[in-house]
Amino acid sequence: MFSSKVVLAVLSIVFQSCAVTIDTSTPTADANYMVLQGDWQYLDSRGHNHGVLNGRVQLVRSAISATSSFSYIIHFSDANAAPAENMQLTVSFARRTCSVIDSDSASPTLYQDPYSCPGYDFATDSNGCDSNYVASNPAVEVAMTCSVAVSGTSSYCQGNFDWDIYIPPLDGDQNVEDTSLVISMGGAEFACANLDARRTLIPGSNQQDATSASLASGLLEKDELGYTHLEMSIDDLVANTEHVAYASASPCSSVANSFAAHVQITSLQATESTDGSGSLTIETYSDSVVDAYTMSVVIVSNSDIVGCFDLETFVFPGSGRNGQVVIPSTSNGCALWEQYYTADAAGDSHKKKSKSKKSKKHKFKGGADHFDEFESYSVNSQARCCLSHTYDINVNGDGDRVADHGKKGKKGGKASRLLGVNIENVSASRTGVFAGVTGAIVLAVGVAMHVQRRRSLPSDISMGLDERTPLTLKFDEPQH
Repeated sequence: MFSSKVVLAVLSIVFQSCAVTIDTSTPTADANYMVLQGDWQYLDSRGHNHGVLNGRVQLVRSAISATSSFSYIIHFSDANAAPAENMQLTVSFARRTCSVIDSDSASPTLYQDPYSCPGYDFATDSNGCDSNYVASNPAVEVAMTCSVAVSGTSSYCQGNFDWDIYIPPLDGDQNVEDTSLVISMGGAEFACANLDARRTLIPGSNQQDATSASLASGLLEKDELGYTHLEMSIDDLVANTEHVAYASASPCSSVANSFAAHVQITSLQATESTDGSGSLTIETYSDSVVDAYTMSVVIVSNSDIVGCFDLETFVFPGSGRNGQVVIPSTSNGCALWEQYYTADAAGDSHKKKSKSKKSKKHKFKGGADHFDEFESYSVNSQARCCLSHTYDINVNGDGDRVADHGKKGKKGGKASRLLGVNIENVSASRTGVFAGVTGAIVLAVGVAMHVQRRRSLPSDISMGLDERTPLTLKFDEPQH
């Protein structure tokens, strides 16, 4: 069972913010309104199998320069199963998410310049410019190419492209977060990566064999001012010893899967010494938004790699990624998670509050914050486990629902204590999934269960719980 301390510890690691200093307070040429990232997955319906793959895509939207910058890298663990060396792969910008593309055998509809080709019909998924126009004006669509390179027993392909088009967050019914990048070989698509608004990557556990280095906390953030911050705290290293830490364009290799040799991203490196207990603290930044190549963080001491931590997208279920769907037949979005949420998960604060007359007017099930405060909702036709719309709302003496302002000096009631958000001004008339907070808020245990490795496998290898498992915890960035 996950206790409240475990959940809060996980949240503190994930949602920590990189420090803004005097050196990183001035906008750079990479200042932006949105960074979107995603991980490659197989399109299972296409039937291709190039072995274990790993990699990431990125889109940076900048209204200041009126550009949209794409970058991508894809790694194949087995060069023999991967596309041949020097093979040209094509990466295209598609209008739909990977799950939709995977459900349709036809080639995906590509995103078109909304200013030159207006009139996209979302209902019929048809573009404003026909194939003849595109043939004469290929710049209205994004099609990038890369050549497969071999590194040892592995291979990879990478590239980037600056489109002189500012992609709006919304264009009719087209949401930029409903888009994806699709990679193909000889016109046959085999993998896809969703583009979701996310600025942060989270280090996973140490993947370096025969070393004891352990992650205490860490975060890589690509901020709106155009900087990339890397902060990590690592324990169990040799005391009072100099270490070099750097971001690498290659994933960590393991006994099971080997990837290309590490390629150092020189703008994200630091040299520091451990303290007397063997703890290392790294804080460094780049004055640019580093491309999608930030795959891992490597720790080196005396020319030996003593730690390797894959940088993972902070995965939230519900966006349709790879793996096998495990949804209860009852379509109850909360069924899978009930065992992980105990009566003390929200802390002991309610027990103290129960002595007040005000709290007695609101009859909580079981007399304490527990799993019954969550309900299964249908979101986009899928079951989601969400906080009840009555959560944190009290009833006054007349039976009217009123917002809970908490005790004097507190910012909000029990929801704010559970999630650390200020809901002081939530109106009693606002309903929905935890009214007053952007996005959907659901079980924090999902954080612990879904900061996970994203190495994609063909669908015949079951992955169990995945991002489509009905649990969502998402804070959407404002759209501009």
